[in-house]
Amino acid sequence: MVFSTDRAEEFVGSGTYANVYKARNLETKQTVVVKVFKLEGPDEEEAARKEVFFMRQFNSPFIVKCLDSITDRKQFFIIAEYCECGTLDDMVKTAIEKKMKIKENQILSYLTQLAMGLREIHQNKILHRDIKAQNVFLTEGTRILKLGDFGVSKCLCFTSDMAQTITGTPFSLAPEVCSGQPYNYKSDIWGLGVLLYYLMTKRLPFVSNSMPTLLEMIKSGETAPISEFYSAELRDLCMRMLKKV
Repeated sequence: MVFSTDRAEEFVGSGTYANVYKARNLETKQTVVVKVFKLEGPDEEEAARKEVFFMRQFNSPFIVKCLDSITDRKQFFIIAEYCECGTLDDMVKTAIEKKMKIKENQILSYLTQLAMGLREIHQNKILHRDIKAQNVFLTEGTRILKLGDFGVSKCLCFTSDMAQTITGTPFSLAPEVCSGQPYNYKSDIWGLGVLLYYLMTKRLPFVSNSMPTLLEMIKSGETAPISEFYSAELRDLCMRMLKKV
């Protein structure tokens, strides 16, 4: 399959509106990621154009870059930079398999990079709304990470604006979202806290097979303690990020 100058080499995954492929640019030989939206209705095209718009607002080494976008009326293609070391979730699952803890200095490095990427996003008045390990991509031997997937992101035109739609991954929803209340940038900080907890414990802070039960667990804010393998300062930071507003 060829996308303009990019040839697909490997199917990576799929989402609500799109399939994702690893591809190679036939001119530059650069490996890229191509997200393919089938334009079966106005929702698909709106989602694709919105994601491109968001990605082009950013200029951060900690956010996946949009390299190009193409449409042929039947499909819409987003060409983005490729991160060769997989996702942060892949790394955590490897640590689980090997029964290893992720070192604190590595977690601090990742947290700093994510915070810098998130600052860039928020400075552009955008909510990510789906911060999770599967949306964080690793490169340069897992030293550098990049936040990606802006498919459910939202623009807040003014600092005082609030979002109201319940969207994102259920396990990472902030309490105010679960309660149906308006929310803002603080909901992304909550998502970052969920991710930090996951890195330290290798489990999510709130888990249930029942959506109503999960929402009540999140609203209660009660989590299992974090291992004292990590410093009191880092554990306290995580708990403060998971504090209800």
